[in-house]
Amino acid sequence: MSATTSPSASRPGRARIVWRLTVPFSPCAAALDSARFVAQSLVLGRLPGSDAWEIADNELSRRHVAFTVTDDGHLTFRDLASRNGVFLDGARVTADVDHALDAGQVLRVGATVIVIERVDVEALEVLRAPPKSEHLVGQSTAWLAAVARAQLVARAPLPVLVLGETGAGKELIAAELHRASKRSGPFVAVNCAALPDHLVESELFGHERGAFTGADRRTDGLFASADGGTLFLDEIGEMPLLLQAKLLRVLATGEVRGVGATSVRRYDVRVVAATNVDVEAAALDGSFRGDLYARLAGAVVALPPLRERRDDVLRLARVFVSRVTPSRAGTSVAEMFSADAAEALVLARWQFNVRELEQRVTLVAALAPPGPITLQQLPMTVRATVESRRGPTQPLSLDDIAMLEIQADRVPTADQLRRVVARHRGNIAQVAAFFGKDRRQIYRWAERLAVELREETDG
Repeated sequence: MSATTSPSASRPGRARIVWRLTVPFSPCAAALDSARFVAQSLVLGRLPGSDAWEIADNELSRRHVAFTVTDDGHLTFRDLASRNGVFLDGARVTADVDHALDAGQVLRVGATVIVIERVDVEALEVLRAPPKSEHLVGQSTAWLAAVARAQLVARAPLPVLVLGETGAGKELIAAELHRASKRSGPFVAVNCAALPDHLVESELFGHERGAFTGADRRTDGLFASADGGTLFLDEIGEMPLLLQAKLLRVLATGEVRGVGATSVRRYDVRVVAATNVDVEAAALDGSFRGDLYARLAGAVVALPPLRERRDDVLRLARVFVSRVTPSRAGTSVAEMFSADAAEALVLARWQFNVRELEQRVTLVAALAPPGPITLQQLPMTVRATVESRRGPTQPLSLDDIAMLEIQADRVPTADQLRRVVARHRGNIAQVAAFFGKDRRQIYRWAERLAVELREETDG
């Protein structure tokens, strides 16, 4: 966490909640991935000041937006009549009027995207000493709290239950639990929902030759494979009730009896189970054994859905893009995505969480040409929120057609450069984005082609 103001200045008597603003996207490298706590008031813009948060984003006004924490602890903001406006969850807000903010909401100011977090006092301890893992991606408070919890319970000799929606990263957390436990054996994962009911028992506990039709040889099962390590039982809520009783006995005694076996074997196995269903409710209605739930829930790690860790969306997207297009690896998020595309990705609901984000972004990256991924290259369902504020499509003007003739991958003529500069009202950052170049290249072209650059300013 960088450029972070301590929340210790909060007024006496304030509730045990503080407000944190994080920046997952900005053309300003110093602001990217930074965070600020709002204790009483904060002004954001391009001008420095004792009460200001300075971000070198050319699309920001000098004093763009003001944040205030009210006496009852709520967070509000006001657009200070900025040139480019302020957008809340994709919609432009009225200037010079106070607007309420809540956790998880997204602001767009200039080309900078800000996510609102509400942090309780316990979570502040996680932010002061965040857990470290080279295998996990994410810096949102909710995610760091889950990782810290997993690392904390890893050494305890207890089964662990990981709860979370489909695609939220339950197997990743289970693997982190295994690494943090320092157990010498392997990490073995099995999806209980993918196994036919009649094979679950033999897969887990093994079977003797001839124990059932097709059992032409003896097998030891997954508990034996995980000896000394960790057995991850994904979708434990799908396990048949009869098998739940047998698993309970294994957890209670450490003894495994294979199908058709007359003796038991002992294995040193740490069990981590996961599910996306409400197993506590299932235990109460009888569809899941209450005694097994009680034993599995010796320690519980609950994972937040991606919509509750919006400031991690672009971190994850950057990893996925780099995997499919290595040429983009090492580029900043501001070089990888346009501001509109970044805002749209952060605002999307991601019903199926990280897994859905990975699939969508991987396809886009594979099809997109070189240069920043744009809003138009994203799927309609992802870009809809940002695209809707543009209004109905207008017929192309002669100037639009002339702009289409300018090829971004070639050095422009003087007239072409003047046209692009005029279209973007002298905003050199936007001109550079149009050509997919660095700002310095625009200045070099302007000097070579004798084009005067008059970047518009605001009051």
